[in-house]
Amino acid sequence: MFKILLNKILSAKITDVAETMVQSVSETVPETVAETGSAMAIKFTTENLSEALLWFITGMVGVFLVIGIIIIVVSLLNKAGSGKKKDK
Repeated sequence: MFKILLNKILSAKITDVAETMVQSVSETVPETVAETGSAMAIKFTTENLSEALLWFITGMVGVFLVIGIIIIVVSLLNKAGSGKKKDK
């Protein structure tokens, strides 16, 4: 499939390349194309909303934990290195 696309890209017009790409996508995802008429169909459903929110909350907690750890480490390093410097 990629060899055909590469040959089309190198030797044909952009419209031919686009047609080949749509054809290859429609071969791999025929049910989506048949249902909606487009290979780029996005379905919004609420079936997995609770699971998605759980993953979102878990990710945000992880981000804030890492930021908090970085803040603590930087503040400790500042305190450790802020001793009075001796003049020569």
